[in-house]
Amino acid sequence: MIKKRLLISLVGFVMIIAAFLSPTFAATPVQAQDLTYEILRGIPVLPHCPKPGGELIVSHDEGFHQIPGNGLLEGSDQVFRVGDRLFVQCYCPPEESGITTGIEAQWIHESYLTPEQEQFVQDLGWIRIEDGTQWGLPAGVYFVNNSFFKCKEEKACPIIDDKIVEKKEEVKERVAERKEELKERLAERKEEIQERINQRLSWQM
Repeated sequence: MIKKRLLISLVGFVMIIAAFLSPTFAATPVQAQDLTYEILRGIPVLPHCPKPGGELIVSHDEGFHQIPGNGLLEGSDQVFRVGDRLFVQCYCPPEESGITTGIEAQWIHESYLTPEQEQFVQDLGWIRIEDGTQWGLPAGVYFVNNSFFKCKEEKACPIIDDKIVEKKEEVKERVAERKEELKERLAERKEEIQERINQRLSWQM
């Protein structure tokens, strides 16, 4: 009787383990990935600052500018039209501030997104702008994604080594000396040849 109960318990345990390892449970993460991919697939992918291309429609080298989610910020501001009701805004702080990191705002009109996608991007932190005309854009609802970018590429400062400069000067001097030596030898050689020619002429006479 005890053996029979142990056998039944063992069979039940195996069935529970098999249920957890069944294809239904194993497929759940894959299905979630597929769903996320389907949602993201229809969202436009826009180019990035500082040179997203397209048509430059707004350009200010200075002043205060409204950046979605960041209020008024001082600096330069450019807006590019990169498609039909698709815009990329590039903001950079003033140069004297010493800050080289700017804010990139990608504007996508609601017509590109399904209600499911709208909810998805807002969950990711995108900002919903109810009226684009308040920002100088065509009418309609927009969804804005902010990120950071480097306003200017850092250029390596050329390092001038005193030893390198001295070495270059030495090489120049040696080259100049060598040229003078060659000139002198060439002149001497010419004189020797001329003397030999004169001697032969004198013998013939």
